[in-house]
Amino acid sequence: MIERNLLINAYKKQLGMVAFVLSAALLVALPAHAAVGDEPDDLLPGTPFTTNPTTGSLNGDTDPNDVFSTTLAANTTINMTLVAPEKSAKGTKNVRFGLRLFGPTATALNATPLVSEIGNRVNCAQYTPDSAGTYYLNAHASTGNGNYSLYLGQATDAETSPGTRIGFGKYKTSSLAPTKNQFTKWYNVPISRTKTTSVHMRNLVFPGAVAGDQHSVAIDVYKPNGAFLTDGVLQTAGAITFRPRKIGLHFVKLTSCEPISPQFSFAVTKKIATKTTLKKKVSSKRRKGRYRATLTARVKPSQRKARFRFTIRKCKSSGKSCKKVRVVTKRAKKRGTVKVVSKLRSGRYEATAKFLGSSKRLSSQGKPVCLAVGPTGTCI
Repeated sequence: MIERNLLINAYKKQLGMVAFVLSAALLVALPAHAAVGDEPDDLLPGTPFTTNPTTGSLNGDTDPNDVFSTTLAANTTINMTLVAPEKSAKGTKNVRFGLRLFGPTATALNATPLVSEIGNRVNCAQYTPDSAGTYYLNAHASTGNGNYSLYLGQATDAETSPGTRIGFGKYKTSSLAPTKNQFTKWYNVPISRTKTTSVHMRNLVFPGAVAGDQHSVAIDVYKPNGAFLTDGVLQTAGAITFRPRKIGLHFVKLTSCEPISPQFSFAVTKKIATKTTLKKKVSSKRRKGRYRATLTARVKPSQRKARFRFTIRKCKSSGKSCKKVRVVTKRAKKRGTVKVVSKLRSGRYEATAKFLGSSKRLSSQGKPVCLAVGPTGTCI
């Protein structure tokens, strides 16, 4: 009986060994499946960047990276732009694509990037290598999926300092094309005064922009020695002001990483002062116990889509004591002009309109106007 049990146990062990060998053989024979992000273009060194622009697709869950290698020369500025899709496919997360640049010593994507621009519809950046070598461009998807376009090119003289010479007070018509890797321009201007100076941008438009969307142009000003002086952002026509500490050649950099190309005319000139005027029109007919009063405000120089704050106060007959009854902030539909209609009861009123510029120095308020509404309203 004991011998029989020993034989049975030995037989079971032999069967186990056979099963183990068969399992191992099957594992070796089965085709290997690549893990997520293990395709040749997903890891360093990636594939050569040969087509400009290069197009591809990313998925934040299954294929978050595309990597491209390129040889860059020392001390040569390059422009890089990644244009992300407007929105993700139905049922997926919001699109959050980005652009990263890694240096020649990088061996994996967890290295510290030299450039990292992530999260915008258009991600753009400039970089000037200190040394020549092979660099790595990484198109990255944090969330969402869709197609992208990746641009790489040497910056032109107009896109690097010192840029193009313009005269002081002379307006220059220009434009940018961010989705075509043309997102920045440099200008240099001689300044022979240390009084308050403006970088004034007029006729700033974004052709094709959807109503309600906000787009902008960034302005950076640098001293004659190249040190940073001031900056600002304009969404509509306006100006940023600064005070030169020394006379000499100053440098202005204009940048826009937007899906819509801005067009504008700008100049470095004397301080831009704005002037607001306010006109009134009061109806003599009463409807439902109220009279119609129309206020029209205008600012010069004209500012596209200018914003005004209208304030109406009701005053005693002497006009010495007034109480605020209405405040309205409104953006102009036409360049520099906006209207507000109010329905007021009979009495004496005072109205003001303040232009809300891009800075306190550009804001201005028109002189108060008296509104004689109805039979009890008088303006002395």
